Amino acid sequence: MSTITFDVNTASATQPLNPILLSALALVFPDQREQLHITHLGQRPVRKKGPLGHTLPPEEYGEQYVMNCPFCGDSRGRMRISHTYDPGHSAHHWFCFNEDCQKYPEFRAYLADQLRKTWLAAKQQLVHGQLPPELLQFVQVTGDSTDITPQLPEGMVDLWSLPPGHPAREYVAQRQFDEVSLSRDWGIGYSEHSGVPAPRFHQRIVIPFHGPSSDGSRVELMGWQSRSLNNAPSEPKYLTMAGMRKSHLLYTHPQGIYPSERLIIAEGVTDVWRLGADAIGLLGKQASAHQIKLIVEAARPRRAILVALDSDADSEADKLIQQLQRATRNAGYSIPVVRCRPKGQKDFGDCNGFETKLAIAEAMAMAANTPVPHTTRFGRPLPDTLTADTPRSRKELAERLVSHATPANHPLITDIEARVAELGMTSLLDYIEAPLLPMISEMECVGLRVDLDRLGVLAAGNSKLQTQANSLIGSLSPATGRIHATLDQLGARTGRIMTRKFNLQGFNRSLRSAVVADEGRQLICADFSQFEWRLAAAISGDATLLDWCADPSIDLYGEVASRISGTPREAVTNQTRAWIKILMMRFLYSSENSDPNDDQLWHFLSRLFPGLLDWRERQVAQSLQSGVVRTMMGRVIAIDRDAPQATLFNRATNYVIQGTASDVFKCALLSVHKAIPSEVRMLLPHHDSILLDAPEAVANEIIPALRSAIEIQPPGCPILFPCKIRSGKNWAEITGS
Repeated sequence: MSTITFDVNTASATQPLNPILLSALALVFPDQREQLHITHLGQRPVRKKGPLGHTLPPEEYGEQYVMNCPFCGDSRGRMRISHTYDPGHSAHHWFCFNEDCQKYPEFRAYLADQLRKTWLAAKQQLVHGQLPPELLQFVQVTGDSTDITPQLPEGMVDLWSLPPGHPAREYVAQRQFDEVSLSRDWGIGYSEHSGVPAPRFHQRIVIPFHGPSSDGSRVELMGWQSRSLNNAPSEPKYLTMAGMRKSHLLYTHPQGIYPSERLIIAEGVTDVWRLGADAIGLLGKQASAHQIKLIVEAARPRRAILVALDSDADSEADKLIQQLQRATRNAGYSIPVVRCRPKGQKDFGDCNGFETKLAIAEAMAMAANTPVPHTTRFGRPLPDTLTADTPRSRKELAERLVSHATPANHPLITDIEARVAELGMTSLLDYIEAPLLPMISEMECVGLRVDLDRLGVLAAGNSKLQTQANSLIGSLSPATGRIHATLDQLGARTGRIMTRKFNLQGFNRSLRSAVVADEGRQLICADFSQFEWRLAAAISGDATLLDWCADPSIDLYGEVASRISGTPREAVTNQTRAWIKILMMRFLYSSENSDPNDDQLWHFLSRLFPGLLDWRERQVAQSLQSGVVRTMMGRVIAIDRDAPQATLFNRATNYVIQGTASDVFKCALLSVHKAIPSEVRMLLPHHDSILLDAPEAVANEIIPALRSAIEIQPPGCPILFPCKIRSGKNWAEITGS
């Protein structure tokens, strides 16, 4: 007798959850008993409540009964019926994956009618919840799919190694793909026949699927699909490795999704090949709840999501666009989600390179003109005075610049562009802030790799470190296994870049060695030396400071320590230098000494830098009169003139120095981005330093060019801003932490 096969996902499950339904299906469709099988045996749907109390779509659909669809001539097992199906209820949980099948409501009515007729008979055949004896004779448990270790089919070879004229090479050539590129870049191969791992097949193209490992430390094989070469109606076009859960995967480039300003969502693997490494494949026209989660995480640092489903899938594309708009809002950010239609072809796999680029360009133009409302984490609109996310357009940058320059009691500003021009910040906006936007997105996309084993060792026994380590682990991207901080380009009033949604700038120094370089690469840190005091020299014009800072190699803190102690510079201890540094930073931004023990040093600094003191007095007076301060490059920052005197003094000096530091640092970012080769990646702006990575072979070679790019001297600035550059395998190693 024939058998019903069970694809078991839980070893403890031995009986189906709805034996009545299974019996009814076997009775209504007796000719399907050979094809009828069960996926996810014993698993129930997993549903959660949304932030507003509504029920979300199931993350797991649980046990399903798979068979050939009786309505559309299916021979590939494309119909799935949930164990929750009940023809007595209005909600019928079944689905046929063949296109157009569900467009005819009479199919639903027919299935419900046929099953209803056999429902009582099926119930009568069941005894104590067990399958009837005649069904038990052909029930076979085939094993636990979770025990299958992903491996490529036996006998798989690269496409380019096949002889000319081979059907596999002819197939990719007909689709206008290069077999060498597919094998080298995407890992595509061919297998004559295979049965390990299941399913068995003959003469198929093999498509590996990769994803982050469970600990996020590497990319590993998740499974594979095989593609038929003959398109016979009786043979499935695609076969999937047993145990590979397509609903939990996105098809991507083996090295991960390429960081760019867009994320493209396609249907199949050939579409992804054509669209490129910043595209992902759903393996269908609809996205599962888990795939939606992965997409939302991957899209967070990007400028737009392009939905590139086939040309006959407009309704499915519209539904997916709505799902992603809602999901991104719930995740705390909003970006344009737009349709990207193939040009003149059914799908992107059939398009040529020009047609593909044209379609992407049109979709990106549409995205640029798509308004995106500011929303809270749960999708509610924010008040007009707040923004939920970081600036992602020139308009939003302009609004933030004006906000930072406007006192709290200022009348409502309606013409932002006119106000930017009135404040004299148009050049700052157009030549510094706006050009940084794509660089910020790139750095967010790349992210940082974390060695979780090392992180655990570093945090062991220290509750404070363990708390931060747990926060870091919870922020790892499920799509990439990396930490992707959101960079707020105008996070501070001074224009300083801030990290959010994991605050890497506040990352404890004791844990930094857990941030490591990727395999075959090295981290590089370029750090401005004594940045704020050198800026103070340039802004104040103090003669002593300018004279000292004319020498890029001078150690300002060591020089002061040497003069106070009367000892040679080389005799100054690290402890003394660290104490002098703390006191000098306090002196720079404070009008009075708060610690009587430091009075002598305070008076020494006052006598040493009289020009700095004069500038501070002028700066405070000017800010009291105008209510704003202005940096060397024209950034305007409002201050509260009603603040306490000590606070006003601090802000009047701090805003100018820190704001100018932001201007110079951002100019350096732009300069570095132009100077570095394509294989070098900018990872993170961190206070006064830039974190990059590069292939080991070129890491040391690019340091001279990097130094030349970052050690800039802005127009009108009398001094150069030197930097220290180090390379190594982890973050602590290159920062001396």
